[in-house]
Amino acid sequence: MTSGKTIRDPMEKLETLRRNIWNEKFWLPRNVTWEDMKSKPGRPMPEFHDLLYAFPISISFLLFRIIFDTCVAYSLTIAFCPLDSVSLASSVHNSCRLIMEPLARAKVQRVKTLDPCWQYRGNGTLNAGRKWIQRENGSLRNEKARLELRKIRETGSVAHSFVFLFGVWTMVDKPFLRNTDLCFVNLPNPVSWDVWWYYMLEFGFHISQSLMLPFDVKKNDFLAQLAHHVVTIGLMMGSWISGNTEVGSIVLLVHDCADVPLQCCKLLKYFKAPDPDPTARKLFMIFSATWILTRVIYFPLYVNISATKALLYLDIFYFINIVLVVLLWSLFLLHLYWTYKNLHDSRSEDEDSDEDNHIEKKKSN
Repeated sequence: MTSGKTIRDPMEKLETLRRNIWNEKFWLPRNVTWEDMKSKPGRPMPEFHDLLYAFPISISFLLFRIIFDTCVAYSLTIAFCPLDSVSLASSVHNSCRLIMEPLARAKVQRVKTLDPCWQYRGNGTLNAGRKWIQRENGSLRNEKARLELRKIRETGSVAHSFVFLFGVWTMVDKPFLRNTDLCFVNLPNPVSWDVWWYYMLEFGFHISQSLMLPFDVKKNDFLAQLAHHVVTIGLMMGSWISGNTEVGSIVLLVHDCADVPLQCCKLLKYFKAPDPDPTARKLFMIFSATWILTRVIYFPLYVNISATKALLYLDIFYFINIVLVVLLWSLFLLHLYWTYKNLHDSRSEDEDSDEDNHIEKKKSN
C-alpha cells in the first residue's frame, strides 16, 4: 500500500501541475471552456495541438533557405555583384603611399622611425613593408567581400515574400481588417482555413528565422531582433490558444507590409547601386511611408488601443489578456526604436553590422 501510494503521489502532482498550467481562467475568455475550443462541424476552432504543424513547416523553410542560398542566391550574387578591382587597387596604393612617402623623402632604407612591430613585419625595407600592407589589405578585402556576400544571400528572402503575399490574399476581404473592434465581438474567434494556413506559415517562418539568427550576420540591433522574434512568437501562441486569431492575423500582416521594400532597398545597397540612385530613393520613400503608416500609426491606434480596451474590459484579471496587451505594446516600443534608427539611416541605407565595425577597426589600425 505504501509503495502504491508513493507511485501515485508523483503522478497526482504532475496532474495537478497540468491542471494549474492549463487553467481555463488563465488562457480563455470568461465563460469559455476547453470543450468550447474544440472544432465542430461548420465551426473550426484554433486548437493548441494545431501549433505542432508549424514545426515541420519551419524545417521546410530552413531547407528551402539552405538550398536557395546555395544553388540560386550564391550564383546570382557572384554574377551581379563582382568585386570592384579598381577601387580596391586604389585603396592599396593609397595605404602604401601614406606609409612609405615619408621614408622615401628621407631616403631611409630601414624603417627606423616607425613602431618596432612595423620593423619586424616589414623586415625594415620599403618593398617588404609595401608587400605586408598589400597582404593586410587583401585579407581585409576578402573578409569584407565574404561579409557582403552573406548579407545579400540573407536579404533575398523569397520565403518571406511568399508568406506576405499569402497574407495579403488571405486578409484582403476580411471585414475586421478595416474595423478592428470586430475582432473582439465573437470571442473566441473561429478560424477559417486560409487564416489557419496563414498562422501556420507565419509561425513556421518565425521559428526558422529565430533558429537562423545566431548564424546570420550579427547586426548592431541583434538583441532587438531577438526580442522581436520572442515577442512575435509569444503573440502568435497566445492569440491562437486564447482564440484571438483575428487580431493576431492583423498583427502579422502589419509587420510584413514594410519588409518587402526594405529588403529591396538593402539589395540595391549591397549590389552597389549608384549613390544617389533614383530607384533606391523611391523604394526607400515607399518603405518609410509604409513603415510609418502601418507600424507607427495603424498598429498602435487601431490595433493596440482596441485590443487593450476590449481585452481588459472583458476581465482585467485574466492572465492571457494581460500577457497579450503587454506583448502588443512591447512590439510597439520595438517599432519606435527601429523608427529612430531608420531616421538616422542606421537600418536601411547605412546598416552596419558588428562584423562591419570589426573590419573597419582593423583597417584603422
